[in-house]
Amino acid sequence: MIDKHFKLILDNSSESIVFIGTNHEVLAFNKKLRDVLYQYYNKEIKEGDLYYPDFVIEANQKFYLQGFDSAMNGTPFSIQYLSKVENVSYWFEYKMMPIYEDGKLFGVTQSIKDITREKVAEQKIIDFSEKLQAFLNNTDESITLLDMHSKIMFMNQTALKTITHNTGGDNFIGEDFRDFIPDKNNLFYKYFPIALHGENTVIDVSYLNTLGETIWYQTKFNSVYDQSGKQIGVSIFAKDISNQKALEKSLQDSEEKFRKISELMPVGVLLSNDNFELV
Repeated sequence: MIDKHFKLILDNSSESIVFIGTNHEVLAFNKKLRDVLYQYYNKEIKEGDLYYPDFVIEANQKFYLQGFDSAMNGTPFSIQYLSKVENVSYWFEYKMMPIYEDGKLFGVTQSIKDITREKVAEQKIIDFSEKLQAFLNNTDESITLLDMHSKIMFMNQTALKTITHNTGGDNFIGEDFRDFIPDKNNLFYKYFPIALHGENTVIDVSYLNTLGETIWYQTKFNSVYDQSGKQIGVSIFAKDISNQKALEKSLQDSEEKFRKISELMPVGVLLSNDNFELV
């Protein structure tokens, strides 16, 4: 029934494939399916077997009948499912497709592929992404990633809270960041283009809040590259460094007071380090 060259292709497929007639009879199958079924049932499947569902394990009967009915009505069926055998988990992709001959429905083809490796790799990526997301969301820094055209690719919770407070929205991915910064004198318009050309910058800026207190913010504009070295955008890190600036000022004031006191003292004052070396 199947051309020998086509059968060679099917027999070398990583998928288990079977052609099924409109009454569930077995029309043809590949080597992979034959080997898998023999492993499960210890018997050979043969062309002409009258009822293929006899070779379908009970846990998959629902998928089979649902997929068969869908394919018989001309609609392809596809599902991914988790199967557990003796405490070992396997992921499979299950497909049923209608087969036509001269425009007439001839039967269906069923293909089953083991996608466990892909699912394990996918889960590892998801786990890493969730951990990275948790890390980024538990920092007091505002972190925003923009593409080369100022479109928002990512915002952590700190950045999201800031922009939500100012706009009232809750989903900004894909939005133009410039829409949220109407003031053209904002440092973004100066330093974002610089970062687009591969130059990173760090800027400390102060302003007075509504209570008349001086607030210091540090903003970093960094170029972002993918694994191939192609620039894909710019990251913006911003954080409140008022406490750090206050500490620096306190140290400077203390040094200045000590200097003035030492100048007024009638005796000389020598300063040394822990090794008693003059400084």
